[in-house]
Amino acid sequence: MGVGFQAAKTRFPNYELFRDTEQHFALSALVSNVTHSKNVLVFLPPNYASSPFCVVELSMAFKSGANIMSLSP
Repeated sequence: MGVGFQAAKTRFPNYELFRDTEQHFALSALVSNVTHSKNVLVFLPPNYASSPFCVVELSMAFKSGANIMSLSP
């Protein structure tokens, strides 16, 4: 578990958090989880934009109207 994700879990203990890289979501499950989220915290490693899953995650969050926050690892 990344340091940033652990910090988010500690800071927001009453929220259900998921991390797509650890739970191995299929693309359809990722889209469902993101579109049903009110808040999306995006960790931005240098290769973020080269990952189709990351691009879909961010575009679905934007399209669904979720609050989007970003962090660099």
